[in-house]
Amino acid sequence: MIDNRSWDDALTGLRGLAASWVLLFHLFGVVGPRALFVPGTSIELHWLLTSGGAGVWVLYTLCGYLLAGPFVTRENSRQVPHIRRYLLRRLWRILPPLWVQILVLSIVAGWADGQMLIRLKEMLPYALLVQNLVLPLSAPAANAVWWTLPVEFDFYLLLPLLFAIVGPHLARRPRMAAMWILLIAVAVEIAWRQHWLKVIDPQRVADLVAVAGQLPGVLSCFAIGIATRLHQATTARGDSRGIAANGLFLLGIVIAVAAIVAAHLTAATYWRGSLMYYLLQPAVATGCALIILACERGGAMARALLANPISRWLGLISYSLYLWHLPIFDWLAPASRVTPLQGTELWTYIALAMTATLLVASASYLLVERPALAMMGRYRARKSNQASTAG
Repeated sequence: MIDNRSWDDALTGLRGLAASWVLLFHLFGVVGPRALFVPGTSIELHWLLTSGGAGVWVLYTLCGYLLAGPFVTRENSRQVPHIRRYLLRRLWRILPPLWVQILVLSIVAGWADGQMLIRLKEMLPYALLVQNLVLPLSAPAANAVWWTLPVEFDFYLLLPLLFAIVGPHLARRPRMAAMWILLIAVAVEIAWRQHWLKVIDPQRVADLVAVAGQLPGVLSCFAIGIATRLHQATTARGDSRGIAANGLFLLGIVIAVAAIVAAHLTAATYWRGSLMYYLLQPAVATGCALIILACERGGAMARALLANPISRWLGLISYSLYLWHLPIFDWLAPASRVTPLQGTELWTYIALAMTATLLVASASYLLVERPALAMMGRYRARKSNQASTAG
């Protein structure tokens, strides 16, 4: 049997590496994009960094997989999920670190221009996770990564509704339910992306990026995560010594990398509706799903690369790492830079920015996230005790 702790550690490590991929993508943009090659060859490497936004899709797929778990278990046991508790847990997981960051950024901005209250008022939609409803999608934010948070929050709201619809079929035909979830999600995603290609001028790439990144435009990532959980619930875990888990791990990497390379090679037509415009996200999510299954089956490669102490710590601080890296990069960037950083200045900036980001993210996790999660744990334990006493 597979050790549950090893499995959880591997998934935590995968989350940490996905957040780190997004970090490297933004770091590459701040220091100044450049062509990178395998030494002594003409084989390009910079696509690994310019595609770092795909780390967000990996996080979405993991989100779908992990959050579907309790619903799958409850539906199979014919229990009704407690929706209020579910939503409270999800909000308490993401809001405290976000609110602390909003307060800090408001203080920093307000200190500079003496308008702290105005800054706080401007950030209210972001604090409530409704900026995608009340602000233009391409409106600049104090932290550019905030745009993903309402997308994930919208998925939190959608998930209970989804399982209310497919729940009656899960116990009898879970794989059929998974297939319908995938088909509907992909159809919605294609229709959404195709619609906005017709409405928005292809030259307005920033607007296309904004609308394509909303929940209907990335629904396949969440759906593939849910389908992976449904598949996992109907199959027994494999032997950690088997070759199959390592094969799944490698296949997942190959599929994701092949899709990213194909998108890189056709980048000129991507936002004009090329085939990769529709295939890239589902392909990356599929690759992530195979890696998740490899972790679940206890593959040696997955354990070595994802369950080691470094990957696991990055996973534990991944949310704070995701929130804080870009503001820190911007604060430390040379104000007068007009050309890409080079030489000593480049490596000094990278070392300083990475060190500061890891320190701040670790502090945020230890001082904000972990205490908030502990508080939620105590609240749930108290409610459980009260329910037991009343029973």
